[in-house]
Amino acid sequence: MTDNPFFAHAPLPWDLVPAADDHGPCVTTAFGTTVCDFYSVRIDMCGQTSVVEYTDADENAAAVVRAVNNYRALVAALRSCAEDFDTGPTTVMGSAVLLSREFRRRMALAADALSDAVEDR
Repeated sequence: MTDNPFFAHAPLPWDLVPAADDHGPCVTTAFGTTVCDFYSVRIDMCGQTSVVEYTDADENAAAVVRAVNNYRALVAALRSCAEDFDTGPTTVMGSAVLLSREFRRRMALAADALSDAVEDR
């Protein structure tokens, strides 16, 4: 993604490990290394531990995986929206029509990338 170590992260793709009786959902690398987990352990006054489940942990973990795995496509789609567009020699009205079509095309590309990120399960 970038050479900036501030933005470095585990190799892609990331995977979702669904919750089980002994753990909440986890996000892992393709090699099985845990990137993050969505549970915490509660220790009561007697020293007994129990897993604290979050009601939307599965959905949040899945959203993290989709967002990270689709990051490049999302950035590429948004960058394409900002690229210069030359209508070539035409009238003012013709340029407006061409620009409008190109704008809609680029927005559709960005929307498709976002849709893929949301629906990719």
